[in-house]
Amino acid sequence: MTCLSKPIRSILLALILGLIATGAAQSGNSLTDGPPSPGPYGPLSASDLNRDGTVTRAEIEAFMEQGPYRRIGLVAFFDLSDTDQDGILNSEEFAVVDPPYAFDGTDANADGIVTRAETEAYVENRLYRRIGLGAFFDLVDTDQNNELSPEEIQTALETGLLTLD
Repeated sequence: MTCLSKPIRSILLALILGLIATGAAQSGNSLTDGPPSPGPYGPLSASDLNRDGTVTRAEIEAFMEQGPYRRIGLVAFFDLSDTDQDGILNSEEFAVVDPPYAFDGTDANADGIVTRAETEAYVENRLYRRIGLGAFFDLVDTDQNNELSPEEIQTALETGLLTLD
């Protein structure tokens, strides 16, 4: 077995300690704290894959492929995930949620349990999470050209159609 030289060990140790520190700084309760902001327009910023300020139908479709809850809405996704239909995601149900971050921000009372009521409350002021991003795209695309222009996105924000808090 080859031993690492002292300088290499020092570099590796520094990298590992940096990763540990970064993880500790980023740790928290994602179920309670919620997802990090993807940009000034929430999911529309995240959907703008080429970062040109316009979100196309193809971009929103690609973004929705990253998580089925984005397509159908979070409450409907909760209902699909709650296989015993008791209004609570138990550990077995939660273990198979894909993507695992789908319910980030929903645990309002920070008890580590996600309920349907908490999920409903979480999406109450976020229309795009209630109806899904495809239907939301259609509402914001006022000229129906399959592109959300910066102006359409700004109008959605100003009129309250797009809420981020």
